[in-house]
Amino acid sequence: MLEEDWTPNEIIQALNKRGIKLYELLRTHKLNQGLQFKYSQLERVIADALNISVTELWPSRYLYK
Repeated sequence: MLEEDWTPNEIIQALNKRGIKLYELLRTHKLNQGLQFKYSQLERVIADALNISVTELWPSRYLYK
């Protein structure tokens, strides 16, 4: 059975439960400078903040290629 990617809402809720605001996370890692970063960087930062792997957040991107 294929696992589904987390929705943006689920990710934001999980961050909020840890007391982390997405915009603060982006600013801290200097990822708020327009779209001049790679999405993989953003995905790694979010996964690290949640203490889980990117493959758990986005299995369709990393597990099933």
